Amino acid sequence: MTNQDWEKVKNSWGKSVMHTELKVDGYELSLKLAREKMRLFVILYVNKQWLGKWFNKGDNEEWCDIARKFYQTKTRSFYSAKSIKDLEKQFGKRWCKRKGLYEKYEYKTPVWSSFTAFKKHILEHNKEIELISV
Repeated sequence: MTNQDWEKVKNSWGKSVMHTELKVDGYELSLKLAREKMRLFVILYVNKQWLGKWFNKGDNEEWCDIARKFYQTKTRSFYSAKSIKDLEKQFGKRWCKRKGLYEKYEYKTPVWSSFTAFKKHILEHNKEIELISV
């Protein structure tokens, strides 16, 4: 994909009638604008669908190929900072560490709010990228 094609995708990002299609490593990606309350974001569909198995690591602790290539990785803590702080006061930091309160988990999401992050991820994880329509 050329820089001009990326510029077209960037200009359409966040527009109210956004519907962009890309062909990436044999998969057809559809980018559609969505809104939740006052927040706008872009949802990515692979071959015009979502499948629940793409969002789970599974038994072998590896993300499936589609999730790894196209979806954004987010990291969350199991416990809120406020709960950890309260437990640290009550039991101490060593106890909290032993109980695993500082551990985090990661998950994949098809939601992208930043064009720059989306472009970087797609370029980093894929070889053949082609613009179908904007």
